[in-house]
Amino acid sequence: NLLAVARAGAGVNNIPLTSCAEQGIVVFNTPGANANAVKELVLAGINTALYGAEPDFPKEESGLTGVEILEVKLETATVLEPIEYAEKILVMGDSITQGYDAYHSSLSYVNRLSQTLDTEILNQAIGAEIFDEKILDEELPFDPDLITIAYGTNDWAILESKKQFLDGAQSFFKRIKSIYPDKKIVYISPIWRGDYQKPYGTQDTSVGAFDEAVKALQSLAKENGLFVVDGIPLTPHISDFFADQILHPN
Repeated sequence: NLLAVARAGAGVNNIPLTSCAEQGIVVFNTPGANANAVKELVLAGINTALYGAEPDFPKEESGLTGVEILEVKLETATVLEPIEYAEKILVMGDSITQGYDAYHSSLSYVNRLSQTLDTEILNQAIGAEIFDEKILDEELPFDPDLITIAYGTNDWAILESKKQFLDGAQSFFKRIKSIYPDKKIVYISPIWRGDYQKPYGTQDTSVGAFDEAVKALQSLAKENGLFVVDGIPLTPHISDFFADQILHPN
């Protein structure tokens, strides 16, 4: 009574074709029918290899989307082509730019910047880093259209004097302008800190008051021909929006 055998997928290698032909049983497959399941399995495997056995994508009820799949096609002869981006951005900074403590790395500000502007980003941020001209690489094999710099908060917290603080920033600004004289360079000044101006937190450091230090960095950046983005309004001034209650946006 068997009239046909259908394979839910590509290929018929697990069907006894000779026996089916002898008995007049039609055999056919359905290429692409299980494409969604295959792409989900591939993405789950990639996530497991990168981040561990338990994928931790944002839940639907949270209103956040950590992974957005626009289109995936897996045919018999699959070809993967590199993504072509409109521009390239070089980002430099500390652990905030690195994405440290972000609940989902895809939602860090650097990745959101890449998604919003359709850009390829080289993230050279280093945790706990300060303004240090020695980290600049004149032979970096990456030709950016835009450069963003986001140092200053660690400098304010750990350096021993205002002079050391300002000299480090000035040297960095001058050096990066000499390496990229014709590029647009944006300085993102320090964002709000949860430990500043609170009874249990830091009032001033050896550098001075936090708000005054931020304004000094902004002035230096402008004097060196950089575009300045004021970091203070960029995040809510509420500790619960920071994974460590102080510094790292969650």
